Amino acid sequence: MRDDVGTPKAVCLQKHFSAIFPECRIEARVQLYDASSEEEILSGQPDFVLDCIDNIDTKVRHRLRKEYGIEGGIPVVFSLEKPKVKLLPFKGLTGEEENPSDYQIVPGFRVRVIPVLGTIPAIFGQVMASYVLTQLAGLCVQTEPVVNLDLDHYRILHQRLLEHEELIYGSAVQVLCTGHRHSRMPHILSAILLLV
Repeated sequence: MRDDVGTPKAVCLQKHFSAIFPECRIEARVQLYDASSEEEILSGQPDFVLDCIDNIDTKVRHRLRKEYGIEGGIPVVFSLEKPKVKLLPFKGLTGEEENPSDYQIVPGFRVRVIPVLGTIPAIFGQVMASYVLTQLAGLCVQTEPVVNLDLDHYRILHQRLLEHEELIYGSAVQVLCTGHRHSRMPHILSAILLLV
């Protein structure tokens, strides 16, 4: 919403969550998590800590293990997945390769001129929230194992999808000639899968 522009994320979320669920007590903190604020932020014995932090230096699980030797007992939802590809060379307005850290607002945080795809944080946030809600509700939810696929596996999956589509809808040429009204979506899905 336009009136949220310039509002800190914590305050913005507090406002919207309160509108959705007024009975919920929300304490919004506009505060950087680091060694000096750690005691204050983690005080009160939280049931869960959701690590949504942009920089690795303040990753909660990393800090708990490194500085306190704590390996378990505190549920922390986070990702330790290593990137599969490197970032492209950073080019500034002049087109020349530059040091991305020159554009950081806070050292160690991601560069703001290289934004994250807007849907990605929302997807991971939903997954994290679902986990916490099911745990608090005492529901046992069996999740699918995460499988890291390489490019060869994606190609095999794409080929199987194409074969399945052709079996149901015919070849791309047949579909274009007959103008089948449901023909677009499967081929769009194929293109999306191929891009992934």
